[in-house]
Amino acid sequence: MMWKTFLKIALLVLITGALFYVVCPKYYFFPEISILSWDEEKKLMGAASPHIRPVLVVALNTGMRLGETLNLRWEDINFAKAEITVKHTKTKRARRIPMNNCLTSTLQSVRIADDTDGYVFAHENGKPYGSVKTAFYRTVRKAGIGHLRFHDLRHTFATRMAEVSNLPSVQAMLGHRDIKTTMRYAHATREQMSMGVQLLEMGRLRHNSATMAKKEIFKETEIAKVIDDKRENLLA
Repeated sequence: MMWKTFLKIALLVLITGALFYVVCPKYYFFPEISILSWDEEKKLMGAASPHIRPVLVVALNTGMRLGETLNLRWEDINFAKAEITVKHTKTKRARRIPMNNCLTSTLQSVRIADDTDGYVFAHENGKPYGSVKTAFYRTVRKAGIGHLRFHDLRHTFATRMAEVSNLPSVQAMLGHRDIKTTMRYAHATREQMSMGVQLLEMGRLRHNSATMAKKEIFKETEIAKVIDDKRENLLA
């Protein structure tokens, strides 16, 4: 009887796994975290349709979650300050993210002249996109990448920012409560470490140069003072 019970359990596991595969195939093919290379980003953007391409640009240049992106309204975007205010956040705390030129020009290109209040990503009736996952995975397949989830665009942004910025800045842009969450994106490369010690040396040289300059100025001041004293003695 034990073997019959075992077979039932095994069959149940197989059926459950098959159903999960049908409903959520991405978890079978996609690793936990995937970081886009620059070449892969180029392929992804080239394969994207006009209606999803701006969504991808926002994700890759702000690290915003999908829900935050789709809830973005024009009133949340300050083009004068080149800044986005993210209000619908996972942590329930608003945060501000600066915009680069690529993001600014992309958002301006999809904006209707008189639209100052509606959703940034909306249908013709003004209602926001419910989801873009179907279009996203279609784009991923077309690009030939095959290992990407939408949330990986946030991981890509975070990893790239950690390479060129400090962790507190990355934490603020991602909206992490704990900097330990942000630290997983900090991967020091040999080039970064080499640059770090070079900057250290430059700082030392600047300090030494400044010190030498101060000594020269002090020396010249002392000489000038001696000359003035002698001149006064001669005229006395």
